[in-house]
Amino acid sequence: MNIKLIIFSLSLITSSVFIACDNDTPDPGNSGNGNEEIENKDVTIYVTTNTRGEDFSRKGVDFSDKSNMAPTAITLDPSERYQEMDGFGAAITGATCFNLLQMTPENRTQFLKETFSDKEGMGYSYIRIAIGCSDFSLSEYTCCDVKGIENFALQEEETDFIIPVIKEILAINPNIKIIGSPWTCPL
Repeated sequence: MNIKLIIFSLSLITSSVFIACDNDTPDPGNSGNGNEEIENKDVTIYVTTNTRGEDFSRKGVDFSDKSNMAPTAITLDPSERYQEMDGFGAAITGATCFNLLQMTPENRTQFLKETFSDKEGMGYSYIRIAIGCSDFSLSEYTCCDVKGIENFALQEEETDFIIPVIKEILAINPNIKIIGSPWTCPL
């Protein structure tokens, strides 16, 4: 499929959920070792501590029957719906892809699986790419630096970094949805 068509024709809601903790003491009652232990829990979380004692550790936790000490409680009512969520994802930028391509292929594949695989990771279902450079690009450019639509073209950052990483993500999750977000307008 024509990449220009893909860039212009997809949509995205981007969000991600992480738990950041200041405490490096692992929870002995919930080591997160093994998928069966995680799958039998109410929620799967990813934990990173400030000293990296835990670095993106996957854990399963149960909701508690204990009293909530927080000043505000969130009550979920599955029967009441306000809007539908199509998915969660991440931005794929020139800088991100440049850094990913500095990793060994094995480490990059592991990272991308942990992020985008619905069986071996978080299962992100969307990626957002900028049309033209973004504030996380390696240089400033548009997709049409020379006036005239006939001059519209992908730039080196996109062809050398972004597209190869997108291809790796698609190999891991062929159902991923891609949105091209207009960022830098052409001349």
